[in-house]
Amino acid sequence: MTTPPPDPLRVALWLAGQGYAVHPLVPGLKVPVRGCDRCSPGTIERPNPAHVEHDGHTCPCHASGRPCHGVLAATTDPDRITAWWTRTPTAGVGVAAGPSGLVILDVDCHGGEAPTDPERLLPGVELPDDIVPGSIVDGRDVLALLVEARRATLPGCAPETFTVRTPSGGLHYWFRSPAGAQWRPQAGVLGWQLDVRAGSSYAVAPGTATRQGAYTALGDCRTVAELPQSWPSVHAWPTSPSCCTPSTASPAGAASTPSTGHRTR
Repeated sequence: MTTPPPDPLRVALWLAGQGYAVHPLVPGLKVPVRGCDRCSPGTIERPNPAHVEHDGHTCPCHASGRPCHGVLAATTDPDRITAWWTRTPTAGVGVAAGPSGLVILDVDCHGGEAPTDPERLLPGVELPDDIVPGSIVDGRDVLALLVEARRATLPGCAPETFTVRTPSGGLHYWFRSPAGAQWRPQAGVLGWQLDVRAGSSYAVAPGTATRQGAYTALGDCRTVAELPQSWPSVHAWPTSPSCCTPSTASPAGAASTPSTGHRTR
């Protein structure tokens, strides 16, 4: 029997209850919903003539409760969240990294040809000489290689942290940013197909269904471990950060996903 996906509104409200700011995504896609005519530029093929160029940070639509400008509209206000998802019940749930105090390690599973240059594969890391040709297929393999080189454990294993599997088979490891630490979105800075979602970027919440498939919470852990201050400079994984405990039970379906091991080849 197939378990029905959790209701997007319940997921959004549960996340907001943990202090994570959310915003709606286009149903079936992983992009923010379209804003009002004034805020939406349209596309290159179909520009919006009603669009007015302005600073999204100071847009009056935020005070009016409109979900314009994606991450900039993200909120933890339950009334506003309820209004958004009542209007569009099948909207996906985006989690704004910066406003939520999150740093999310995005391990991609896009395939493709791995770079032969060690500095592009794993910048700043001395690689072993016995890597089998063709054994590095995607970001999961690069992550396994990184933790082996650092003699560390996989993120999410020690300590446990909230982990989401993407439709392509990739992984999102959620961490709380230490107080005072400033992060920004970065692609490939840790290694090939290893990205950082932080600052102005966002992640797709588990339970969100896209045309490619659903985002799924792995295992039973619903706490988010803290990312140590030392991590940005030494590229080392945390060993004993504290965790924060959610204040409420996770929404139906989100906590009942099968326990799945972290796939690294």
